Amino acid sequence: MHSFFDKTQNLVNLREVDDTEFCEQVNITRNGLLTYAGLLMFGKAPYVLRYVPTFCVDYIEIPGPTIQQAEVRYTYRIPEQDNIWEAVQIILRRFRTLVDAPIHIRDDGFATTDESQYMVLREALAYMVMHCDHFDSLRSCIRVYTDHIEFMNGGAFPLPVKDILGKIYSKLRNPTIAKLFRFAGIAENAGYGMNKLASWKTLTGTSPTIESDRTIATVSFPLKSAIQRKAADIVSPVYAGKAEGKNEGRNEGKKLRPRQQAIIDLIKSKPGISMMEMSTALNVSISTIEREIPKMTSILQHIGPKKGGYWKILEQ
Repeated sequence: MHSFFDKTQNLVNLREVDDTEFCEQVNITRNGLLTYAGLLMFGKAPYVLRYVPTFCVDYIEIPGPTIQQAEVRYTYRIPEQDNIWEAVQIILRRFRTLVDAPIHIRDDGFATTDESQYMVLREALAYMVMHCDHFDSLRSCIRVYTDHIEFMNGGAFPLPVKDILGKIYSKLRNPTIAKLFRFAGIAENAGYGMNKLASWKTLTGTSPTIESDRTIATVSFPLKSAIQRKAADIVSPVYAGKAEGKNEGRNEGKKLRPRQQAIIDLIKSKPGISMMEMSTALNVSISTIEREIPKMTSILQHIGPKKGGYWKILEQ
């Protein structure tokens, strides 16, 4: 258990205690019994779902500025994880690919990486989980579009946003989970989270949107790096049925990965194959196929409707 918190200096006084005492001290257990916070953070799926059947931390990457404009439903969706901790680790790795991390050369010649944008998204994730009602049927979800990222939680903020920003304010639905995130160095100290989110404008020049009504609270961050890219580099044109050669050169010089080559081989043998059939033949999930296809737009094109069309190999 200590390994979860090795990178923080917040628990130095507990480094020498055994796991049983450690769990009691940080409220993972109480009087030898697992707390709900401990179960949600570190439990295994069968036991978590037995006591919290609505548990889920959802994360979806959608290849368009809206769901309606996306050519496919999503290019990545996090598989259901055993617990909050495992889901957060996967999501944080995805976050690193979404934002800029400028490298600065110091006067002494050493380089440092500015991860300020990543840290804002990390805080937003922690804030979402800390304030989530994990017993609510409305699941929390992070949706990554091509020009913004949206954090959605069931329920409303405890106060109007204008009354929280600029102040040290802390009223947590899940105080133990919040404490564990701070112990692990994933979240700011209590009361500073909203101000961290507001710093997005200073970092990127784009303002986050924070909305809350009686049933849903949403925080959205424009993705400046995505806004500056050409739409053709973001939204998959695989199903567009455009003229041949539209995307030539996009994958030029790149060697196909084994799974991508396997997809090409399947298409050669059956041009009308569906993505579901591909997933079955390759023994992978449909989301894996949906993630690979948009990366192959320079050599692969879908002609006709999604149902009943066929694949055309442009170059090999």
